Amino acid sequence: SRDRVNRTEPSMPNMKLDACIWTKNSAETLRQTLRRFEQVVPSEMIGNKIMVDDHSADDTVTIGKEFGWTIYPNPGRGVASGANEALTHVQTPHFMSIEHDILLSKDWWPRIFNHIMDEKVAVSQGARLITDPTLRALYDNRDDHVIDNNVYKTEVIRKLGGFPSNCPVCTDTWLRRNVESAGYRWIIDRSVISDHVRAGIVQNAVHTYKLHSMCTCGRWPANRMKTKYLVRLALTSPATGMKIAVQHRVPKAVFAYPYIRLRILQAWLNGI
Repeated sequence: SRDRVNRTEPSMPNMKLDACIWTKNSAETLRQTLRRFEQVVPSEMIGNKIMVDDHSADDTVTIGKEFGWTIYPNPGRGVASGANEALTHVQTPHFMSIEHDILLSKDWWPRIFNHIMDEKVAVSQGARLITDPTLRALYDNRDDHVIDNNVYKTEVIRKLGGFPSNCPVCTDTWLRRNVESAGYRWIIDRSVISDHVRAGIVQNAVHTYKLHSMCTCGRWPANRMKTKYLVRLALTSPATGMKIAVQHRVPKAVFAYPYIRLRILQAWLNGI
């Protein structure tokens, strides 16, 4: 079941939180992400600023240092390894995480923090929507459980074993399962909407293909029902794209939606 929240007047917490981010070749968006973070979260509320970098070849580390973050190397590869390395350095009862392509909503703090004060809530987050208008029409992911604009109870996450590495892509999905299986809640405040920076349709399609290719959830054995489902979506995607284009007044959806659906199908077929 989905946890819904009521909008309440924000109250200012009186404790510090460590902040975490995991990066890999993130220079293109990292500077604006960290600048927005400083604008939204008061500096007096921040303890340690922990950046775990996954062997970046660009200026990611330089930018992190420029904004005062302490850099640690990712001892492995991928999000789960980076997040767990960050967790080892957390020293506060609660901590927050952002990702390199998220521009926090101006009202993210302290509203997202306030939800974690409920003793049964282990994770709280806001929603985020893609900045590109066509992609925003295609993906309304306000209901996604993610780990890119969150506050956590440190002790609970550690007791649960940290960030799961079951799948190199779906760390957030597996963490949610662990949180809810342990009897805790994961709150999404859908009224707090941050920006998810995407350069455009082609970049998003490439990124989507990569994620679906890497995902190992449901690959054992090959799921015939999912294959049929993805084929059906691809075949009907031109009509769906036209409908989205008209409803949301985004003409590019006519070709963008079929292109993305075909890339997802291609990734699935290559992986089974």
